[in-house]
Amino acid sequence: MAKFNAAASLIQTGAAGGAPATTIGQVVSGSVDFGSLNLVDSTTTDEGRKTNLPGTFEPLSIDVTVQWDPAEAGAAAAMTAYLAKTLVSAGLTLSNTAASTIISDGYWTNVTAPVAIDDRLQASFTFQGSGAITYVAAP
Repeated sequence: MAKFNAAASLIQTGAAGGAPATTIGQVVSGSVDFGSLNLVDSTTTDEGRKTNLPGTFEPLSIDVTVQWDPAEAGAAAAMTAYLAKTLVSAGLTLSNTAASTIISDGYWTNVTAPVAIDDRLQASFTFQGSGAITYVAAP
């Protein structure tokens, strides 16, 4: 049976075209959508039943909520890339028996920071991939 420990997962960002190296810290919650496979209709009039062929994948999407600290390097890097509309690399490292990684180039497309409650400000970041998803399985 495979081992999986989601609590030890890391969300990282970095320069486009490479492995992201800056960890986004103080994560409260996060999710990764690997993107659905779009199907292409391949039905002919002779078949009498709809048929499909695999088409393209939707891009990787990452949502992460953090305890906002302007001095925290990962959130600051994501905010800087967002404001500059910079193509970056982002990914998720899963903690299994070793590390499996999911990486894609793309853009931080949304930052939301609601009003602080109980002196704790949280911020939410959304990453939208652009292009291929790289998956490296744990050895």
